[in-house]
Parts: sequence; structure tokens; C-alpha cells
Amino acid sequence: MKYLIHIMLAITINTVAFGQQNQSSVPQGSTPKSPELIFSICDNEAFSALDMARNYILFKDSKEHIRILLGESQELQKIATELFEKADSGRIKHHADFAADKLIECAAREGMAFDKPRDQVKVCFARVDIPFLLISMRDKRMTKSEAVTKVSTMLKDRSVYPIPLIAMVADMVYSNASMEEDRKTMRGIFWNFIYN
Repeated sequence: MKYLIHIMLAITINTVAFGQQNQSSVPQGSTPKSPELIFSICDNEAFSALDMARNYILFKDSKEHIRILLGESQELQKIATELFEKADSGRIKHHADFAADKLIECAAREGMAFDKPRDQVKVCFARVDIPFLLISMRDKRMTKSEAVTKVSTMLKDRSVYPIPLIAMVADMVYSNASMEEDRKTMRGIFWNFIYN
């Protein structure tokens, strides 16, 4: 499972690092960022924060290893420093808390139209654990029904992780043919619940 975690973190980080290096602040007199670009920046920043926080808080990965995975991206290293400080001081206890904070901060900074309550954003990020865990189990050659049963026992809060949702997401995950489809499924789960 740790191997998958690091792959997902690396994929998200590469996307964010590329996006931030090539889409930095708009110089005065230049064309403002499009809503699509702003959405992409905030989506990538929030999912990078989610991956970092999941590795650090849930899977107890070391600071050093996470920093190595982040490479030379100063933006991501800054986010990691903030994560470590907040997690170590007890200000955040769940990886979805950190991702929610980062999305809300990014939306405010970038001027993204986003007015969802923090608690809703946190629950939606927590639900991304469903496809994340199912992907890991699928990759371990577990059957879909075995994976649904195992995820249902791991994720116990039925107000956040209802059984029908786990089963529906399993259908999607078990039909995915690539890591890109897996990535889209995780993001799709989040954004679907944010806006529906």
C-alpha cells in the first residue's frame, strides 16, 4: 500500500510543480488567469496537500521522505512545512482537514468563486479515501466484493462513508484502466459531492 501512496503523491506533486512553475503570478498588464487555470491551480494544490497529509498523518511517513518526494518545488516544500507544524502541534488530526484548509486558502488567494462550508469540504476530501483504498486493493488483486467489504470495515462512519457509495465507487475503480482514470475518479468523487 505504501508504494501506491508514494506513486499517488508523486503524480499529484509533479502536476502541481509543473503547473506552478509555468503558471506563476500574472505580471501587471498581462492577461488575468482564466477560471479554468485558477481551478486547476487550487485543485492541484489541495490534492497535493491531501496526499502529503495522508502520508504523514495516516501512514506515518517521515518528514524526510515526504520532502524527498516533493523535490525542489518551493511551493510544495512550504505546504509540507505548514503540514508538519500543524500536525505535530495537534492543530490538525485528519488529512482531510489540511486539504480543506488549503483549498479554501487557495480559492481566496486566487479569486476562485468558492463558498462551500469548511465542514462540507472536509467530508468531501475524506470521501476520497474510498477510491484511494479501493485502488490499492484492486492493485493487490483483491476482488471487488472483497474490497468493498474491507473498505466498509475500515471506514466506519456511515454518515461520511455510506455502503452504497463504497459499492458505487468500487464499480468505477474496478473498471478503470489507467492511473490517470484512477486520479480522475478520486477528483471526481470530491468535486461531485462539493457541487451536488
